[in-house]
Amino acid sequence: CEISNFHSGIVANGADSLIEDNTVNITNTVGCGNDPYCAAINVGGDRTKILNNNVTTVGGMGLYATTFSSYVVMSGGNVNAGYYGIWDRGSNNNISNVNIYASANGADGVFVQNGQNTFIDCQGATITGSNTSAAYGVYSNQFNTTIKHCIINNFQYGIYGYGGNFDNALIQNNTINTTATNNGAILFSSGEQSNNTVINNTIRTARIGVFFVNTGKNNTVANNLIENFTEAGIHIQQTTDSLIENNTIGKALSGAYRGIRLNVNANNNRLINNTITGMGTGDEEIDVYGGINNLIDRSEEHTSEL
Repeated sequence: CEISNFHSGIVANGADSLIEDNTVNITNTVGCGNDPYCAAINVGGDRTKILNNNVTTVGGMGLYATTFSSYVVMSGGNVNAGYYGIWDRGSNNNISNVNIYASANGADGVFVQNGQNTFIDCQGATITGSNTSAAYGVYSNQFNTTIKHCIINNFQYGIYGYGGNFDNALIQNNTINTTATNNGAILFSSGEQSNNTVINNTIRTARIGVFFVNTGKNNTVANNLIENFTEAGIHIQQTTDSLIENNTIGKALSGAYRGIRLNVNANNNRLINNTITGMGTGDEEIDVYGGINNLIDRSEEHTSEL
């Protein structure tokens, strides 16, 4: 179907629906914001499949899965949205291979709220923002979120794990470039977040590459490439009993200060076999500013002039 000029394109509240190969163009979005009824596609039933659709909405959402939806599959196609590209409030939902452009100021790519066990595998698809502040490529405040194989560009924060329910996450094999002011590639904050794994990601152009602040314990940051940062490659604050291992951190931009920083109450962490290069004179490869009982072992610090 080709659907255009409605407030909402497709609404499917029954279970086992199939929405496939449609083109939806929503332009009547005055006052929409996060109003779910301004979504190009709105689903509220279990096991719904949303496949290979191309949607555009000027001021609303692309795809919306309600709190009544679970085991929804959103796969293929393209989303151009003026608010959330995808708003996932259901549980056990799967998002894969959807190209998302969050076109408006402050618009987010994927917003996971209320729904545990969300699985996001971009399979090389892109999530692109408008290079503005207060915008997230992927935001989640839920348990057991997986984010894999995404190319995330032009948000203030590439991936943002928020609140005490953001535990047991896997962030793997993503490429992240953040360019908005005061940005960070991967941020964990505002709660005790534990048992999260950040592995095999490539992070370029960020104020801070990976930032744990006011978070929990038993987190792992391993085998990541972090470069072109302006403040710190990895910053750990109020996080304990975590592993920072086999990361390559380098090519700090002018004004960078720290390859890895352990800040206030960063206790009992292990820094093992990290390689830090490209730091300028007066910068610090590893800065233990706060915390106790941290282990630094076989981390190679190669200082060079920029």
